[in-house]
Parts: sequence; C-alpha cells; structure tokens
Amino acid sequence: MTTIILYKKINMKKINMKNLGIIILIILGLYFWGSYEGSSTLNPNLNENDSSILFPPKSQNYISLSNGMILFKNPSYLKGLGELEIKNGTNLDAVAKLVGIDIDKSILTLYIKAKSSYTMNKISKGNYKLFFSLGNDWDSETKTFLVNPNYEKFEEIFDFTIREYEGNNYINTEYSTFEVTLNPVIGGDAETQNVNSTEFANY
Repeated sequence: MTTIILYKKINMKKINMKNLGIIILIILGLYFWGSYEGSSTLNPNLNENDSSILFPPKSQNYISLSNGMILFKNPSYLKGLGELEIKNGTNLDAVAKLVGIDIDKSILTLYIKAKSSYTMNKISKGNYKLFFSLGNDWDSETKTFLVNPNYEKFEEIFDFTIREYEGNNYINTEYSTFEVTLNPVIGGDAETQNVNSTEFANY
C-alpha cells in the first residue's frame, strides 16, 4: 500500500492584544458614560431585542451536499480494483476530481464534507492526477464554492497498477491503493500547487 500525505505550511494571523485592549477600554468608557447619563444601555434607543445590531450573528446557512455525493463519473475508467482514500480534515467542504492523464478529463468528481473522508474505488489501471477545491456554500448551478474558494492539485502522479501472479496454487492479485489528506499533517511528504478556477472547471 502506497501512502501519500499532504504537508504544507499554514500562516495564521495572531490577535493584536494592544488593539484589543484599546477596544475594551472604549467599550467600558461608553458603558460608564451611559450609566453616568442615567441610561442602562449604551444607546438609550436600543432595547433587549436590538442586541443583534451591535453583535450581528454570523451567517452559517451555507449550502452543503452529502458526503461522497458523486457530481460526475466516467464508468469506462471505473472497472478496476484501485482505491484512493481522501481525508478532509479541514473546516471547509471539498470537491475532488480524479483526472485521467490519457483523456485529460475527470473520471470521477465527488463531494467530501469538512472533517470527513471518502474512498474512491474500482479505479482502472492507469495514471491519474488529483485536483481539489476547498470552500463553503456550494452553488450547484456554477459548480463552485461561493465562500472561501480555493483550488489546488497534487504534484504527484497516481499510478494505479494491477499485477497477477501464481503462488500456493492460487492466482494472487496485487493492486494499488493510495491515501491522501487535504489538511497539513506531521511527516507529510506530498506537495500541492495552486490552480485557477478556470483550469479546475475545465476538468
């Protein structure tokens, strides 16, 4: 079994504590000023039901498909024994495209939810590339994520092979299986590169 694991560096923004302190002081100042003026709220025109104006709720009504939903498949290339397990450990949903090098088109495109995994199976013998998109709020008409879209492809070529040999009076079969992660992991040795939305859509 061959294992390919994605590893890449993530730059994270740090909270500026100085700015946070200033904001807290401003809020406290407004509160005490309102109390001094005889008001129990920051704005005397607001009531308990108006708190959403100060702290609007975050929109989480994103459209998401079921895990493993097939968006496209070419049955001609799904008659083998090959397997490709895709683990999506990110907080974003993903769309993965397994592209046949000989036809330069997707043979299987499917949806993988955040914090989920799915195994492509019955992959025929041959060489393939793996493209994936991460994001939120799937739009079925444009077939893209509307929020935080990102497009990448693995640099490695996935070579699915099948070999039969005789042993112990039996015909044994060996076939390729791969495992990839879409999120960074310790010891990962596979690299990805960014692609644009047009290239991703062409497959």
